[in-house]
Amino acid sequence: MAPTLVKDVPGCFGEIPDRVAKKQYLGAWNRSIPFPRYTSQLINLLGSQEHFQGVQRIGRKLVLSGSRKRGGQRSQLIVVDMASQTDAGPWALPDYGYPYKTPAPADETIDVIDIDENRWHAGGIQALDGVLAVPIYGTGYSSQIRFFEFGDPAAPRPDENLTLLRPYELESMRLKKKGMEPKAVGMAYYPPKDCFILAVWDDEELHFHASKKPPPHAKTKLRDGFEADRCGRLHKSELPRGFRPSGGTYQNINLVTDGGTVFLVAARNIAKESPTTGGVNFLDLFWISWKGGDPRNGPRNVLRLKSRQIKCKHQQGNFGAGAGIYVDDANHMYLYSSPHWLHGSDASLRFSGRVNFNEYSYRRDTDA
Repeated sequence: MAPTLVKDVPGCFGEIPDRVAKKQYLGAWNRSIPFPRYTSQLINLLGSQEHFQGVQRIGRKLVLSGSRKRGGQRSQLIVVDMASQTDAGPWALPDYGYPYKTPAPADETIDVIDIDENRWHAGGIQALDGVLAVPIYGTGYSSQIRFFEFGDPAAPRPDENLTLLRPYELESMRLKKKGMEPKAVGMAYYPPKDCFILAVWDDEELHFHASKKPPPHAKTKLRDGFEADRCGRLHKSELPRGFRPSGGTYQNINLVTDGGTVFLVAARNIAKESPTTGGVNFLDLFWISWKGGDPRNGPRNVLRLKSRQIKCKHQQGNFGAGAGIYVDDANHMYLYSSPHWLHGSDASLRFSGRVNFNEYSYRRDTDA
């Protein structure tokens, strides 16, 4: 089954709220990350060189990518189970139902997955068809894109010792990216050519990879993987404003399609040192065209369609950390944002607090 297509991507993008009411703030108890990791506590050096970077929703779960450079460096995934919520539809509307400082007892972190100790920096992520793409890099090591599957809990697993809640890595899909430090990745399905597209951004170039061709008479699947050789790239000098800012650059990019057109949604905070120096969050929408109408030939042009300022109060979110698009169905596209660190940690109790985040969701009056 192909991933859900959005009927009107620019329309859905324009209807994402630019702020979230306090009663709609979301949170989950941290029961997996040991103190003082991912906190801004003094004992953790104020969280320097350690923070959440990407955020994606997969059904009832929220997945964060994390980077740790000091004290046991490694790239990680943090999995949050919003057990009080549903697999589909908004979590925050009409309201969450719990104060954001005391989330529902069942909403909690359930897993911390170590990805790589040498490639300690994990960037902006995207999930598609149950598969999560994660870019990782570290000084002196070739960067990679890793893929993890969040499948049906009832489906067979390659290792029977894996828990039903724990995703497993699709090692056959690992993609090496030499000579670059990938800050964010995006994925989409392109029906006209029955292929998947992977976009990789490293603050200098935007690379594209097309999915491998399946055997004859077989339907293309995301799990076939991507071609190692890129099918095209654009330098930031060839890209619209936003890819070449004077301050903070894009930390997260997501690809979304209506079937015949591929769009890129990119998020950034204009302050390079955010949240220490504050800064404004921007969400930008781009349209991508392809040479000969085929992504395998590479990109022909990237055009910016819209740019929006999104507000995140009370440190519920920051686009210098996590910001990610979630396609709920053909008419609904939500935005999730996470902060750099956990909230509510207490050094005296050695308590690592909670994950707080925002959901920018809506329901359209024109739903069919």
